[in-house]
Parts: sequence; structure tokens; C-alpha cells
Amino acid sequence: IIPPNLMLPPKPVTDAVFTLQARPDSHGKGSAFAVLIDGKAWGVTARHVLDDVGRSPYISIQPHGKKPLFFQVNSAAEGNVNGADVAVFRLPEEVLPYIKPLPSSFSLPKVNSYAQSAGFSRGNFGWHPAVEILFASKHRILARYEDMQILSGYCGSPFIVNGKVVGVFVGKKIASEFIHADWFFMLSKYTRNPSIPSFAQVVPLDWVRMLVHKAEHQPVQNIKLYLQKHKIAE
Repeated sequence: IIPPNLMLPPKPVTDAVFTLQARPDSHGKGSAFAVLIDGKAWGVTARHVLDDVGRSPYISIQPHGKKPLFFQVNSAAEGNVNGADVAVFRLPEEVLPYIKPLPSSFSLPKVNSYAQSAGFSRGNFGWHPAVEILFASKHRILARYEDMQILSGYCGSPFIVNGKVVGVFVGKKIASEFIHADWFFMLSKYTRNPSIPSFAQVVPLDWVRMLVHKAEHQPVQNIKLYLQKHKIAE
């Protein structure tokens, strides 16, 4: 049953977003999605989701009119640099007929523009078509979900602009918790409305790309030079 204020996502998003769970018979779940990074399909979630479902969780797929299918995956690389809180895993070939990855974008969204997002909130799969961008830097995107309260299970969902993934939703925080953080200082200095009681935290997709390079045994030796090379804006 979908709450009346939770909208269904467009099909390309539905085909890319799924849940992770510890075992086929377990109930605790977290959101995850498939995305193309340098032409290859990867699974992505929030790092702390794996703390709940384990480092070898199961993808849960519900084909229309059929029994659920479960595919086990393994964490390939995890990161928590500057609070990144993201993890990547390889998708088994058996799951690819059921999951179609979204395209990626490494451009930061503009402040005061709008993005979209889709994920699972307590088992309900829904679409947020208008998420306001409050602040964006190479380390963190801060946003405000206006249409519905974000509930447990949504962490690990994709943050989307013009049909492309630009980041990973990792949770909501009270502004006072980050009063000394660099991005909160910048938010207070440059945005229209710094008096925000809580906001969504999104990790820019470039951190996911760095984890993919790590998983493929191409470690990034100098993060600052890497960001400059790929022209990731401050």
C-alpha cells in the first residue's frame, strides 16, 4: 500500500532501484541502486546500510506477478572520507536482466534548483519529484525534501538530475549537529534560508567513482589532484 503523498517513480528509476537485506528470510532492508560508472554497471548504497544488512547482503527483486528473487552480492569498496558514507558492489550477471542501471553525472547541481529521488521508506517505494538543492560542494550536497517526511530505509537511494544520478542519499540531520562543519558554514553564508532545522545529506557521485577505481585496483593517490583533474567544483 502506497501512502497518498508518495508517488510512483518513472520506469527507468523503478528498473534501477532495489533493496538490500541480510538474508532472503530477513525483514530489515535498505535502499540501493544500479548506476553506470565509466561504462560499467555498479551497485551503490550508503555505507551504514551494510552495517545493518552485512557485507554480503542479498538484492531483493520482485518481478511483476512472480515470486521474489534474491541475488547475493559482496561489498567491493567502502568509503567514509569526509563523512562520505558510501559503498559499491559488483552486480552479478544473473541480476542484470532485472536491473537496468541509470546513467551518471559528475556535475554538481546548482543551488536553489531541484532534483529528484526514489527509494524505499519502510517498505514503500516512492518518488520525490521536487527536492530543493540548498548547498553543493565536492564533499556534500545538502537538500530539502518538501513533499514527504523521509523514513527509515531510504538511505542508499539515488539523487537524480535530468535523469542522471548525481549523488547518494545518506540521511537527514539536524542543522545544529553540524554547526561547526564547513558545509554548514557555507550554507549559512550563501543560501537564501540558512535557518533550516533539518536537511538531507547527499554524497556527490564522484566519491562513488573513486570507490569504483579502488575496487578495480586503481587507487587514487592524491584526492585533491583527482578532483581537479575531473573538474569537481568546490
